[in-house]
Amino acid sequence: MSPEDVEILKSLEFPAIFTNTTIFHQCILPVSSFFNLFTLYVIKTRSPKSIGAVKNYMIWHQLCNIFTDVWITALVRPNLFYPFFVVVTNGPLNLLMTPILQTSILIGALHSTACVIVITLFYRYQTLLPLGHFLKIRDEIRIHQAAVIVFVFSFLNGFFSLYVLNVDIESEKAYLVETHPFLKYIFAYKHIYCRRHDNFLLLFTLNIVVMFTFCVMITVTMLLLTFTITDRNASAKTKRMQRFFTLKLSFQLVLPLWFLGIPGFYLAVSVLGKIYTPYSGICNMGAVFAVSTHALVSSVTTLFFWKNYRMFVVFLFVNIFKKLKGNSAFPIFPSHQPSSNMR
Repeated sequence: MSPEDVEILKSLEFPAIFTNTTIFHQCILPVSSFFNLFTLYVIKTRSPKSIGAVKNYMIWHQLCNIFTDVWITALVRPNLFYPFFVVVTNGPLNLLMTPILQTSILIGALHSTACVIVITLFYRYQTLLPLGHFLKIRDEIRIHQAAVIVFVFSFLNGFFSLYVLNVDIESEKAYLVETHPFLKYIFAYKHIYCRRHDNFLLLFTLNIVVMFTFCVMITVTMLLLTFTITDRNASAKTKRMQRFFTLKLSFQLVLPLWFLGIPGFYLAVSVLGKIYTPYSGICNMGAVFAVSTHALVSSVTTLFFWKNYRMFVVFLFVNIFKKLKGNSAFPIFPSHQPSSNMR
């Protein structure tokens, strides 16, 4: 690292909330785990009798959520547990992969999750099912195949973007460990330092702005879902449960997206303002995607194990489209029963 680069790094004046990644490392997992445990408690003690047939399935899904929160963190980012547990600095994947590969995998996971949501937004409404039933198997396979394809392309995009940006891992790691020895126990990704290639940095920043826009769209969607999408024939208690679980998905999906979007937007303003600087603090690529993907993992299990969240999202957009065309006579939930070709 050149003396000039060191001076630039030292002169950055990012707000404290963006530079203290320890705050995010220490808060994300406990908050997410508490919310999952609280949801499990609500399912077991407050479930209305009308969804009794689905209760065990919901409990199983919630246990998967909690388990996934723990194992994915222990596997990829064990120091996100710090200081709650004393663990090794790096997980198995850290020992086998370079930071660029790890970051690319996280980018792919994030985008493939977004893909599943976006595909279902425009999914044909004939496949909507009453609460507690599954989508058709072939439709599930198509959605997941599309997510895999997006993961592959997003992984390649992330890998080559970082490669083109000429990420200098070792010199940045040495500098930070020398000046702040405790960082080697807290940061999983070590600071990723991006050389000042203006055009490539601008291109990559615009990529983050796209995700920020997606973040805003999902936030608005989930707020609308929480207060508008219920089964009109259900009891008041069932409607409250439906709103509760929609709000749960909103929390698990929107929170990590905002953790990604806010620093990404701040970075975009810096770059577009001709402040061509390296990433710093939470704006560091690794920290941003590690933090955002950690909480987003719960949403992945939600999308795979609890299909009705997707049903809620699909209905919202289909119903809006119908009303824009002047056809408001569209039932909130289809009255038909699932046929034999559905799970």
